[in-house]
Amino acid sequence: MINIYNNYYISADDNSFMLKRKIVNKKKDTGEEYDSFKTLGYFTSLHGVYSYFVREVEKDILSSEDVTTLHDFIGQMDEVISDLTYTIRQFESLEFAKKRAKEE
Repeated sequence: MINIYNNYYISADDNSFMLKRKIVNKKKDTGEEYDSFKTLGYFTSLHGVYSYFVREVEKDILSSEDVTTLHDFIGQMDEVISDLTYTIRQFESLEFAKKRAKEE
């Protein structure tokens, strides 16, 4: 599983890509906190994952009390897109390196 931004993760199996969100739960009997993952959707391509992810983050940012102007919203979305672009480029570099290693 790969963390793409804050509490959002991507995982995959043989059939699909999954977008997941980490959530914190509490055990009823002890009150102890633990992390679990909620699957937000299953996708046939990374493009589908990223499109859905951007919509989810837009909602998160718009519902934040820190965002009071369009300028605030655009600034935060620019940061998200920048982080996502960096992650995608790292993933592409890793895939290229794996492919090249197989060829050698």
